[in-house]
Amino acid sequence: MDKLKENNRIAYLDYLRILAALAIVGIHMTAQNWYFLSYDSPNFYMPLLYNTICVWGVPAFVMISGTLFLSRDISIKKLYTKNILRLLCAFLFWGAIYAILAEDHSPREVFFNISYGHYHMWFILMLLGLYMATPILREVAKSEVLTKYYLIVSCLIAIIIPTIIQTGMVFNIPGFISFKTIFDRNLIAMEFPAFVGYSFFYVLGYYIHSKVISKKTETIIYILTVIAFIATITMSIISSYHYEVAATDFLLYKTANVAMMSAGVFVFFKQHLNKTFKFNKVITYVSSCTFGIYLIHLLIAESFSRYLNITTMSVPLVIGIPLFTLVYFLMSLAITAVIRLIPVVKNYLV
Repeated sequence: MDKLKENNRIAYLDYLRILAALAIVGIHMTAQNWYFLSYDSPNFYMPLLYNTICVWGVPAFVMISGTLFLSRDISIKKLYTKNILRLLCAFLFWGAIYAILAEDHSPREVFFNISYGHYHMWFILMLLGLYMATPILREVAKSEVLTKYYLIVSCLIAIIIPTIIQTGMVFNIPGFISFKTIFDRNLIAMEFPAFVGYSFFYVLGYYIHSKVISKKTETIIYILTVIAFIATITMSIISSYHYEVAATDFLLYKTANVAMMSAGVFVFFKQHLNKTFKFNKVITYVSSCTFGIYLIHLLIAESFSRYLNITTMSVPLVIGIPLFTLVYFLMSLAITAVIRLIPVVKNYLV
């Protein structure tokens, strides 16, 4: 496969990581006031549009991690002493920062806020699980037959069936509520945790990265991606009217439409940005700061909202969401850059 690297980095993953980080900031900016808007309000549709444009960001991050960790042999010792230790340190430190700045400072609440982390830090706990499973998943990835089997089973159980069930419930198709209860209960009884989580995206990223994609297949993927984008907006509107509230059922990461969009974006970057550009050193540096951006951006956004009463609705939403997405991204980048100047600390907190 054609992999052009600079300093042992895969170029297109750096570009994808930056845009994915920007997309995740965008997701949180769309959510700032969306749930307070009436589902039949004209303002309701702008956050929905931006959220749909950005929703692929989280699965893409998982796919990037899968590409990097499943493509090479990393000893279990290094995995725990470097990668997992870094996640744990970042989780505890930033969890403490968010807990200190929370409104409730009772010892009990501070303890639980540190233990659970800020709401967006679920991603770190999910990555911890994937990192711990990496030695096993790497053995799966070595076999194309096992990789395909894993992707088919995990996609069916974690992505396709739940999306079909949710669609049936939105359209009030008889039996689907009972079907969901039976499916969820039996899935728990079958103890299939390895197939129902984000490991699908983890392995999918590696699989796409390792395959040569023909022009015909690429075209089909892009067509399905556009269809998935349209379906996401359409079903989100239908679902919101059904539940009479801003519904995110079809904006969840483990839905067939979001999975398709995420795969489409990943394929596009692999096929068209797999080369070194003029400002590669800048891109490489910003890419290395994206973990810090992810951790810090809500600290800034919530501080602006709480102390200055500045949110995306301080200006028209069509401007506010992309404006504050970019502003908070750049501010988070600047803070991360400063922290990265501190020896040792930079290796564990950002």
